[in-house]
Amino acid sequence: MKRAIRFIVGLYPARWRRRYGVEFDALLEDISPSLLDLFDVLQGALEMHVTIGTLGKSAAVFGAACALLAGGVSLTLPDVYRSLVLIHVRTAEGQPATLNAYRSQLTDVVEHALSQESLLAIMEKENLYQRERLNRPMDVVINKMRQDVRIVAKSTDAIEVSFDGPDAVRAQRITLDLVDKLVEDNLRRAPNYSGPVQLEVLDKPSMPQRPVRPNRAGITSLGLGAGILMGVLAVLVRRPTAEATA
Repeated sequence: MKRAIRFIVGLYPARWRRRYGVEFDALLEDISPSLLDLFDVLQGALEMHVTIGTLGKSAAVFGAACALLAGGVSLTLPDVYRSLVLIHVRTAEGQPATLNAYRSQLTDVVEHALSQESLLAIMEKENLYQRERLNRPMDVVINKMRQDVRIVAKSTDAIEVSFDGPDAVRAQRITLDLVDKLVEDNLRRAPNYSGPVQLEVLDKPSMPQRPVRPNRAGITSLGLGAGILMGVLAVLVRRPTAEATA
């Protein structure tokens, strides 16, 4: 905490640091600063730059402050991992099949895989969304899982299936569960269609190596840009007011 406060003190105007820097550093050594103290010091830096700092320095200080804040907030967001796999669509003879030619069959299979019955079975098997299932209606939890599942056409003869979750191993396992549901339901429904297609999985679902979100660098950059804009606006708005009251 002391290191962070010293960094923020370095953002204070040079005239303030020359006059009070040594005294403040000695005071800092004698206390155990809290998070509230850090924000107080940061607030002081922002207020001083608005009143006596140059426009460029004020923008830089506000940008640095908001970037630090945005970066800190991003660290509190949970990591989300995505496991994915391709399902190839084949004719009964094993040849590549065009998705559009079998849209009705594939749509029925996907809709069943995303049905409440199907997703609830996976949810109970993998013990997913424990907190949400205790505090929210089941249809809300099912919709939450649907948002974490993606089943999309990846090419003319392949479907990509993926699941986003807070744990890489579990994300891979749930993606495999979804694939099993799709393949099993396709086999069960195939006799209802003329010229049915097969779903072929050549590889296991991927094991995520890094989270797909949050984009912490992007969040920090957004904070930096917003802070610079705030710094410029604060100086332009406050200084004419201060001059008028002087």
